[in-house]
Amino acid sequence: MKGEKYIVMSRSRIMIQILLLLTLLPMMSSYSLGQKDSELAQQGQSLRLEGIIRLVGNEPFTSLVLTDAAGVDWYISNNEKETILPFLQQQVTIEGTVKIQKQVLANGKELPDKKIIENIKVLDK
Repeated sequence: MKGEKYIVMSRSRIMIQILLLLTLLPMMSSYSLGQKDSELAQQGQSLRLEGIIRLVGNEPFTSLVLTDAAGVDWYISNNEKETILPFLQQQVTIEGTVKIQKQVLANGKELPDKKIIENIKVLDK
């Protein structure tokens, strides 16, 4: 009798552990999927991006950006403006290298890193 009770308890304990694992597993695997490419981008990394080329900012401080489907702005290097400007307001696919630029306000507050794309090759217009 005592042995049967032990077996029943261990089965229930195993079932609870399995249910807990099945509950937590999707959350653990979706964490990495939920991170945006922009959060995972690293200095010097080669990326292929697709989006719309836009002009942002106010004169004389304008910048070209590629805005991807997730709404993330990837800044175009100043050296690449002549290459990308003809595609303004158009959907393009580009390949380039990521440069990460830290942004800190005068009061010391840090802003999210600015992702700049250099060495751009236009793949599809």
